[in-house]
Amino acid sequence: MYDKFVTQGYPVVIGEFGAIDKAAYDSTNNVYRAAFAKAVTAKAKTYKMVPVYWDNGYNGQHGFALFNRSNNTVTQQVIINAIMQGIQ
Repeated sequence: MYDKFVTQGYPVVIGEFGAIDKAAYDSTNNVYRAAFAKAVTAKAKTYKMVPVYWDNGYNGQHGFALFNRSNNTVTQQVIINAIMQGIQ
């Protein structure tokens, strides 16, 4: 994408990236979700692309949500922090 589009002046958006919540099966799952989010964000920045995290609004098993939309609270602060670290 970088060679074909970015170098030619075209913006690139990496849409809907993320990893589902499997914490019910593996208590370390959110550590890996955060690492993945940070890696995608950091690489996107390196190659001048814009990543968009996929938040499907569902918290819990197999959800992607970072926020609880019913009560306006953050549910995955570790992943949000990882995304922010990736862009620094």
